[in-house]
Amino acid sequence: FAPNGNATNAVFKPLGLLPGFSGYEFRIYSRWGHLLYQTNDPEAAWNGKVNNQGENCAQGVYLYQLVFQSAAGKTVTKQGTITLLR
Repeated sequence: FAPNGNATNAVFKPLGLLPGFSGYEFRIYSRWGHLLYQTNDPEAAWNGKVNNQGENCAQGVYLYQLVFQSAAGKTVTKQGTITLLR
């Protein structure tokens, strides 16, 4: 994603969550494991800044982790990488 001032790909957030989920936790980490952003709000998105208000994060690869409870009560964990372009 490219948070460079235009509206195209300016934020990063999970999409496609099914109805009935709960316990939503979304986190972004640096490649060294430092927590840069976290939210429990499924509508919130990462804007490429530390805690969405601090300094801009450098261009590079970041790790994301999403944990939630499915409607059936199963804990679901999704993780991967995201590339931030400046």
